[in-house]
Amino acid sequence: MYGPARRIDRPVKWTGDRTEAFLADAHGRDHVTRAELAVDDNNKIIGLRVHTIANLGAYLSTFSSSVPTYL
Repeated sequence: MYGPARRIDRPVKWTGDRTEAFLADAHGRDHVTRAELAVDDNNKIIGLRVHTIANLGAYLSTFSSSVPTYL
C-alpha cells in the first residue's frame, strides 16, 4: 500500500497544532547549537559538524528530550 503522496502523485505536508504538540511531543529544553555543513560542487552533503550545549533540567526520564551526540 502506498502513502498519500504516491496515491495522489503530489507532495503532502502535515503540520501538527499546538494542542497536539502539548499532548504528544517530548518537549525540547534549552539547547544552544552551532552547525556547519560541507557540500561539494554538486551540492552533495559531504560533511556535518554540530556543537550543542544542552540544559537537561533537574528530572530525567526515558520520555524526555535527548541531546544529540556524536559517534
